[in-house]
Amino acid sequence: MKCSIKFLLLPAILICYTCLCFAQQEKTLLRFYDKSNNNPLGAVSLFKKDGEEIAKSDSAGYATVMQTDKDEYLIALKNGYSPDTIYNFSQSNIYLAPLTVMLNEATINGNEVHRVLRSAMEYVVDYAFVGDNILMATYSGNNGKRAKIFLMSPESDTLAMSDFPEEPLALFRSCIGKYYCVCWDKLYQINISLNDIKIDHTLDIKLLPALKLCQQCIDGNLYYKVSNYDSFFSTYSLVKKGDSVFYPFTKLTLHEAAEENLHDLADENRIMKSNYKEAQRIDKLRRFLNRSPLESLNYPLFSSRDSLIIFDFQDKSIQHYSMWGENVKNATIRFPFKELLDLDLLKDDITNRFYLYRHKAYSQTIEEVNINTGEVTTPKVRLQKPFATDVKVHNGDIYYLWQDGRNGAIRQLFVQKSILYANSN
Repeated sequence: MKCSIKFLLLPAILICYTCLCFAQQEKTLLRFYDKSNNNPLGAVSLFKKDGEEIAKSDSAGYATVMQTDKDEYLIALKNGYSPDTIYNFSQSNIYLAPLTVMLNEATINGNEVHRVLRSAMEYVVDYAFVGDNILMATYSGNNGKRAKIFLMSPESDTLAMSDFPEEPLALFRSCIGKYYCVCWDKLYQINISLNDIKIDHTLDIKLLPALKLCQQCIDGNLYYKVSNYDSFFSTYSLVKKGDSVFYPFTKLTLHEAAEENLHDLADENRIMKSNYKEAQRIDKLRRFLNRSPLESLNYPLFSSRDSLIIFDFQDKSIQHYSMWGENVKNATIRFPFKELLDLDLLKDDITNRFYLYRHKAYSQTIEEVNINTGEVTTPKVRLQKPFATDVKVHNGDIYYLWQDGRNGAIRQLFVQKSILYANSN
């Protein structure tokens, strides 16, 4: 009987011990303040680096962080305040600096953010604009099953919807305005009307790289961009309407980066014979150093109302070309671009305005670029949801995809009603 009691007590003791260990798990109490007036800040959200929100400060500014939550760093975000990255958890008082629209370098926040698709259970793979409307490729089942194509109005009304035969990977709009849905081994051409979406025909996926070479179609003239990343150059060519001959009109070459790459490659080949491990280290370093300069070749060929636009970060200029490939004028780039990996250039096809998008995960901002002066205008507009992806500007509003860190099966398209268009007038 005594032995039985011992066996019954042992699990209970283990459970109590486990509970005691959890109860003694280290916690850190943080308190957030307004840096300008030292008032406590409520509703400060704390995010892990993967975008998961793990805590929010109460009305007195307090937020509790567990040991497992603070192994690396946390990002503190609150509307109207500059974000802060928290590394030192021994510093229990955190001061956030308020943003103001009175300064030239101010950052402002759009007030209205909402989902475009009313169904909250779809994973939005990609989206594109069809005039004023929005085309979306989604799925709601495991492994891309129950795939669909939606055509939405800017007011989030579903204009058309069609089931799709397989998992979509991306949407692509060709230079002549045809829409495609990209899948693993097929390219589906989509026929879109105001109240219907149909698959026109299917192409081999191998045709996609060739379709992407054509960047613009203006009055029947085709404009191509071909990049050679091994030789560090991009060539821009014109194919006139009704013709099939390529007329190159300019070439961007990264001379300095190409020379450094050749020097490092020679060292790598020389050392390879005697020290393979060291050669591998040099190879990794060479590829890492090439990332930023090669990124400058990734920017597309834009078009403005009366010219073609090329951003040349090697020459630090915005180049304007006529529709026949003649260099009309150049503007000096006057905004900082040291880290090209952290910025994108966006064009609003409706308003014909250009924007600089900086996409650091915890500080995503957009500001207008004046292509005639090379300057950016202020104030900046901050994205309301952290870790947004696939950011675009359309008719002055900011669109982006955002995935809830607590549910990886759902990703939604959001529109942030901003003041971009008003600011640029």
